[in-house]
Amino acid sequence: NKCATIVIAFFCIFIFSMVFSEWLVIVFMVPLLFLLFGSVLSFYSEKIDIEVIRDLSNVKIFEHDKIEVSLKLKNNGDNLSFLELYDKLPGKVKVVNGSNYSVISLKKGEEITFKYEITCPLRGRFQIGPLFFRARDYFGMFFKEAVVETESFITVIPQIEEIRDIE
Repeated sequence: NKCATIVIAFFCIFIFSMVFSEWLVIVFMVPLLFLLFGSVLSFYSEKIDIEVIRDLSNVKIFEHDKIEVSLKLKNNGDNLSFLELYDKLPGKVKVVNGSNYSVISLKKGEEITFKYEITCPLRGRFQIGPLFFRARDYFGMFFKEAVVETESFITVIPQIEEIRDIE
């Protein structure tokens, strides 16, 4: 954790400056303390409360066809200035347009729609989701994670090939 590293470094430098009577070093440590306290005060301490609706353009496709995944997010909690989101996909499913990862900011009550396209070269049934969130503070020292269990399933069927008549 970055915060623990800064606190340990501060105390080591503080003890060093006390042993060698270097008061100027302690004076230069004051901005570091303000950074630490500012980070603690600005950290989003509440639970991440985001409502998610996933919409798929189709749930049954042929191999190599595309599906548009649309995620509608609504922030029911406090303002989130730095929010990472990641929609988990199986290894065989490929993103062809857009991305299943994004960094956004959401105000309280704000709604946003996030879209990307996927394809799958193999037949089978695949699960899309869950959706992972990570909120960070302004200084990147603290973070809070949440998982929204919104799974969707797609079925990929083999491509139909037309066979010529036998003479």
